[in-house]
Amino acid sequence: MTFQIVDVGMNRDNYHYLLAGPYVDSLDLHSFLYGGVNVTGFRLPIDPAEVTTFMPRATTPASGPPTAAPKISIDAALAGDAFRLVQKALQDLLESNASRHIFKTFRHSELYNNGTKGIQCWRDPPVPWMHGPAIRDALLKAKVKGMTGPIVVDQHGVRVNTKLDIMHLEYRTTLRSIGTWEHGVGVRTNRTRPAPTSVFLDVNRTRIVTTILENPFVMRKCPPDGTPCSGNEQFEGYCVDLLKKISVLLKFDYAIRLVADRNYGARSENGSWNGMIGELLTGKADMAIAALTITEIRERFVDFSKPFMNLGTSIMIKKPDKEKGGVFSFKNPLSDGVWVSILLGFIGVSTVLYLVGRFSPYEWDTSQPRRPPEEEKRPAFNLANTLWFSLGALMQQGSDIYPRSISGRIVGSAWWFFTLIIISSYTANLAAFLTIERMEVPINSADDLAKQTDIRYGIISNGSTEEFFKNSNVPVYSKMWSFMKDSEPSVFVSSTNEGIQRVRDSKGKYAFLLDSTFNEYHNQRKPCNTMKVGRDLDVKGYGIATPRGSDLRAEINIVVLQLNEIGELLKLYQKWWYDKGQCAPDAGK
Repeated sequence: MTFQIVDVGMNRDNYHYLLAGPYVDSLDLHSFLYGGVNVTGFRLPIDPAEVTTFMPRATTPASGPPTAAPKISIDAALAGDAFRLVQKALQDLLESNASRHIFKTFRHSELYNNGTKGIQCWRDPPVPWMHGPAIRDALLKAKVKGMTGPIVVDQHGVRVNTKLDIMHLEYRTTLRSIGTWEHGVGVRTNRTRPAPTSVFLDVNRTRIVTTILENPFVMRKCPPDGTPCSGNEQFEGYCVDLLKKISVLLKFDYAIRLVADRNYGARSENGSWNGMIGELLTGKADMAIAALTITEIRERFVDFSKPFMNLGTSIMIKKPDKEKGGVFSFKNPLSDGVWVSILLGFIGVSTVLYLVGRFSPYEWDTSQPRRPPEEEKRPAFNLANTLWFSLGALMQQGSDIYPRSISGRIVGSAWWFFTLIIISSYTANLAAFLTIERMEVPINSADDLAKQTDIRYGIISNGSTEEFFKNSNVPVYSKMWSFMKDSEPSVFVSSTNEGIQRVRDSKGKYAFLLDSTFNEYHNQRKPCNTMKVGRDLDVKGYGIATPRGSDLRAEINIVVLQLNEIGELLKLYQKWWYDKGQCAPDAGK
């Protein structure tokens, strides 16, 4: 279950898990150390001294000093304590006066029950052992100090003096004890919990929203007549529309400010942050809304909302030039092998018909009896006529001569059927070739990029995509990062627009790795000469960032989920990506 929690991304700081069972310390929780998730569980303490007493051979070797008590699992410790409890109960029973009656049931080392040899477990209804109640009472009265502590049971056989350690794990701290739970006492904790405080949304002040110009998320919108524009009305885009909907539902005012250094947010070597993340940390802004990727390092310092858009890293290349038709374009619908087969079939059928015409008397021409004796008879299917007949059948035109013999008609019919299939297939493929313009794509995946060096590829510097390649353990991505880092001149760009323009000017010799949202958007913009290839390299999301402890965080989460459920986020995506597109529907494919 712990691995599934990490796989679905539910190991962030807004999750708290309570694990049942007394063995939380035996679970592998290493993957939870840096996600921010809180995990609370229970541990049944094991006394090392009792383990040594119960397993003396494990701590007393044949030679040398005694070793430390061996580690033992909870299940093994409980099984050992159960054995010691039964042993103590039988020992107390045999030492008491009641044991005399039990000894009378043994005759010649055989056990008897009510005068019958053995305990007949197969009888229906079963007959219990006559001394079973005495042994049960002895078990209920027995007391023993086990590996998991003192063992005492009540009249129902339930352990009543259990004591458990309460264990807790949180961000960057190992599993540690924060208190105990004891039967009849309850919870005792060494952690001080602050009094609960209610966080109310302050609707009386204007919120400062930091963002960055990036089509189609945030763009400038000024009147075409040159009138100066200011305030929130000077901006438009996907994030601007989303911010309007959030402010209407939460009823607060806001002012949009562009980030001063034009960066999303990256951490420097001295620990400081730039970009929008830096403005949130310094208190210059109350919210950051843009194409801001939710990453693990950013999540440590600011709070993110639920993703309002899911995406991945994708590959953009320049659209290859379309193939131009030539003199021999007519043969494109069929492969060269098929054309050779047709030619061989044409020659073969003509040869067979010629031989049939020579040997079959039905194919000799006797329609002109007044010819000279030396030319009185000759075959109608000579070599020229058979070639003409085969060519006419292939072109679906026919000829003025036809075979009259049975063998000739069989050969001719087979050739007609063959040409029918070939011509039908050729016509269908030719129509497709005339309506679809083919393009030869040199790159189809990240593997193709990594295997070659002719086409260079790059990313935006100081962004989430750079962090992805730099920290990736996937061999292909590590190889790509090494290539990009060592390339001269540099393949890194400072902005998305610079990378896209570099793709368009490279004549197919540069590929740009960027978020799939930007890839799909710019493929729909003129001059419509870029395209996305392959699948996304990873899965990530854009979120709205707020400072730690902000009163906006919980409310924004609810609103984002609400807008997603009613389809408003999908409508905004359709509006800014495709409704405002400038290319034909298949131009970006």
